[in-house]
Amino acid sequence: MKDGDAYSCALVNVRRPEDSKDGKLQAVVKGVTADKTPYAGQDLSAKTSDYVIVIDKGRSNDILGAPTSVFQTYARDLMEAKTLADQTVEIQGRLIQQLGELAKLQSLN
Repeated sequence: MKDGDAYSCALVNVRRPEDSKDGKLQAVVKGVTADKTPYAGQDLSAKTSDYVIVIDKGRSNDILGAPTSVFQTYARDLMEAKTLADQTVEIQGRLIQQLGELAKLQSLN
């Protein structure tokens, strides 16, 4: 899903219809199905809700199958990583701006 510039997602059950020949999948939420296309690097900006990202249960069960507290720790770690990345970009922007100011001063000499 896309809300403004932000993307979000939900966990759903996915099934492949028996008559599916084009790779289409169906997301199942509360007994209601919706046709979806498996995400494989397509541009998500236009029709975000048309895609589903399939998660390999075997490899992701450590996170998705763990107790809620473990998932919350994982989510918190992700948010901390995002905060650090945002701070790094901000510092980088200020550094570039300051270097530009320094270059102006050197050109006056």
